[in-house]
Amino acid sequence: SQEFIHKLLRGEEATILADVLRSPPGKDAVKFNRIGLSLVCHNKAKQQELDAIMSGLSLVMVHLGNNYYRYGNNYYIIPSSSHTFEFTFAKKNGAYVSEN
Repeated sequence: SQEFIHKLLRGEEATILADVLRSPPGKDAVKFNRIGLSLVCHNKAKQQELDAIMSGLSLVMVHLGNNYYRYGNNYYIIPSSSHTFEFTFAKKNGAYVSEN
């Protein structure tokens, strides 16, 4: 949402929920094996300016630990500890220098 992006760009804490309760039938869990953030401008000159600004910044992301699954009509929570990921926007040869 725009509010999420505004908070993020102001350096404030912003939360994204991957809500299995709203997922379509057959999508019983939300899983990922890569995580990051891309900010894209449609204007190439503005994109270069944005990339230069962002290259000195990093983003700390925290998976809060609760994993939600759907089985049939029932929903389950599997709690675990939180996990912290740090993502830097610096690029080398068009690829991010560090990724989790």
